[in-house]
Amino acid sequence: DNQVRYSTVPLNAFAQYYRTSASVQELLGSKTFNRPVFIATSEADSVVNVQETVALFEQRFTHPASRLAWFGSDLKAQDSRIEIYPGRVPEFNISNFSHMGILFAPTNSYYGQGSPYRMCRNGQTDIQQAQCEQGAVVWYSAWGYQEEDKAHARLTFNPYFEQMMEQIEQVILAN
Repeated sequence: DNQVRYSTVPLNAFAQYYRTSASVQELLGSKTFNRPVFIATSEADSVVNVQETVALFEQRFTHPASRLAWFGSDLKAQDSRIEIYPGRVPEFNISNFSHMGILFAPTNSYYGQGSPYRMCRNGQTDIQQAQCEQGAVVWYSAWGYQEEDKAHARLTFNPYFEQMMEQIEQVILAN
């Protein structure tokens, strides 16, 4: 039911991504990378080891213009290049950040705030999923997040999108 086919995974592309990631991780195990990079990650990501990502950023990505955008709260990092954006944003009904929500502006016509599309299949109870599908007021979250009294749809927009784009621009200009 998703026009952009988020749930459809092209297996060859996924395999190539995995191989590339494994190669880069192996190189970063013994070397630093001294070019500006931008990384954005959600504390609630269930796919990526976000604590390891932060550790790699702090230890291996050495350029002073590099930036890491952290969407969450529980981060013990001391690196001044890390920008922390609160993961719980009640004014947008956001319980926590999904990794896909980081990528889209609130004004995005398909995934944005108030768009007609909702990703209700989000790892919650059947009752909560039905409430979401039937148009109930929802909160937004990463996959699998639940609160007893709330139906959640996947967060598909980033209320901090403009600030994040400014960070990306600064990193690009530093190259």
